[in-house]
Amino acid sequence: MVIAKYNLGKSSDMKKFMRDIQRDIKTAAKKEIIQAEYEIECPECGTVSMAHVGRNICPACGKEIDFKLNFNF
Repeated sequence: MVIAKYNLGKSSDMKKFMRDIQRDIKTAAKKEIIQAEYEIECPECGTVSMAHVGRNICPACGKEIDFKLNFNF
């Protein structure tokens, strides 16, 4: 984001600037969240293992686990 394209003295530009900052922060947060690994429990056998967003295979029973995240921000 380039701050020079905003005239922060104008109310409309300030609103646009704030909206753009919020969008950029949300985008960066989603990227970090999606790339992280999470501890999940296999719905088939109950084994706890680390998983990433997407398809994973339980190391104990071999069941495919489709791990999804819903963003509400």
